[in-house]
Amino acid sequence: MSRRQRFKKIIVIERGDRDISTRHLCVSLTLATSRQKPQKKHFHRTKVKKAMADIPSELIEDISAPSLNHRRSLIDSDRFVKSHLRRSLTSLSNRHLITAAGASFCSVALDSLDKAHAIKPPFDCKSGDGISNSCNGIVLVTSDPPVLWNPFSRDYKILPDFPAEFVAPAAYHSKATYGFGYDSRNDDYKVVRVLEFRRTVTHIFMASEVKIYSLKSDSWRRIEPLPYPIQSSWGSWRVHVNGVLHSVVRGSVPENESRIMCFSLETEKHHRTMMIPNGNRLRGGVVGLNLIDDCLSVVCLSRSGVGVWVMKEYGVDSSWIKLVSVNPPAFERKHYADPLVYSKEGDKVLLNCDNERLVWYDLRKQSVDYVRVDGSRSSFYAEACVESLVSLGGGRGGIKNLGQEKERKKEEIRKKR
Repeated sequence: MSRRQRFKKIIVIERGDRDISTRHLCVSLTLATSRQKPQKKHFHRTKVKKAMADIPSELIEDISAPSLNHRRSLIDSDRFVKSHLRRSLTSLSNRHLITAAGASFCSVALDSLDKAHAIKPPFDCKSGDGISNSCNGIVLVTSDPPVLWNPFSRDYKILPDFPAEFVAPAAYHSKATYGFGYDSRNDDYKVVRVLEFRRTVTHIFMASEVKIYSLKSDSWRRIEPLPYPIQSSWGSWRVHVNGVLHSVVRGSVPENESRIMCFSLETEKHHRTMMIPNGNRLRGGVVGLNLIDDCLSVVCLSRSGVGVWVMKEYGVDSSWIKLVSVNPPAFERKHYADPLVYSKEGDKVLLNCDNERLVWYDLRKQSVDYVRVDGSRSSFYAEACVESLVSLGGGRGGIKNLGQEKERKKEEIRKKR
């Protein structure tokens, strides 16, 4: 009888090296079943169990066919990519900060926060380009034209041209703001561009032109204009959760009244209004909207310091709780802080202070601890991002089948001959 009686092969994903590009590797693990050396059999099974511990159970399959294309097709599948993403999100693993400073981009592993690794985009980027929010490992680069980019797989999609249709009078100027998110009902990634027209001198909002891009159809459509201006940061409408883009809108009566306006990527319409915490009147404060671990957060900068509220149950106004309160001398007055992520233990919150430094805020001790990241710029924008295999090839969430693509190109060459 053969020394090796049977083979089992499993597909695993091995994370990429330090330059942040993700490598998809097929690793074949062989189980020895020799009768002569049972201890070796036990040893190999132990190694297999350790390897399988980090793999979703539904992804482990017996593969009898030795075909490489067969194994590629499994990795390319929508089911595999979504299972990998779901596991990363639930286990709080494969998390990074993507930072932008001019045309320079870096990645910082959240588990260590020790070093910023430069990422070179595989497309042209100018010094004024920034990044919007991330969604399932994809970020929107707010260049002209905009680019959807997976910085871990280096997959990207340059969006088609979409000229403005509205012509503003001479006394007005325009400003573009971008939002990006996932429409789960239609399994589609969408980009929204809001072109606002304001008076040149007073900056009073006059009107807006709104267009929405679908990755599935690879096209733009004009939709109804928004009845309110967008509060944006770096030209980004970046607070996305539950398939909805959010913005704080300040009313005129009563003075300093603010509300959260919601735009649904599924219906492509404004669909509801939510109240901000503290009676929606934060006198003398600068109100900003953010996101931390899929929960809406409101940041208020006032004379007394920085306060951060979190909506624990989405859409329920009574579920706002005060998460962070930092006063001088820990923070100087007029310093602003964006909440990024919780620590894995859940006892700390990582804050981006004035786009200049990172700080851990201890929720129990109510103290701050400054973080030193080697290689980081003196000024940067930071966005929390999960490493994923989501592709931009068709909007379905699968990664490109490079083997099939090569075969298709070869077939086209043969036909031309």
